[in-house]
Amino acid sequence: MAPKYTATITPFDNFAGRSKVRFGAGERLDLSVKVEPTTTPPVEMEWVVKAGNVNVHNKDAKGTATAQCGPKGGAAVLELRLKTGAKTVLASKRFEVVAPEGAEFIKISDDYHVAGAASAGFVGQIRLLPTDVSFKGVEMREGAAPFEGNGYFKKLG
Repeated sequence: MAPKYTATITPFDNFAGRSKVRFGAGERLDLSVKVEPTTTPPVEMEWVVKAGNVNVHNKDAKGTATAQCGPKGGAAVLELRLKTGAKTVLASKRFEVVAPEGAEFIKISDDYHVAGAASAGFVGQIRLLPTDVSFKGVEMREGAAPFEGNGYFKKLG
């Protein structure tokens, strides 16, 4: 009987309610395979990117690897292949890489003000959307913006 190769993708950030077929830009994934019945001797396997914006690092020749989604959204296909010879495809996994589509600002505490200083604001948390994938691998920052001070702040501009 020919062995059956069942490939599995498990996200590092495996929270409740997350998608199992969509992964966020920059998200890290564990790749594994189950072979039934086991082969003797075991065949050497490797994960290969067939399509999409994903990087794969094979840990061993037993079908264990990590992958990291790239910065852009789109379809991705990974193939598990024989490492030598004809490089036959043993299993494949198709999934979507999702780029952030927006953000929510969640107020954590009341207005933030330092007495005796020019300050105003609030303490908040930013949550990137959609929320069914992880964006832990995404760096967020403000871009440059022109400053035009007036009143007390005119001398700073």
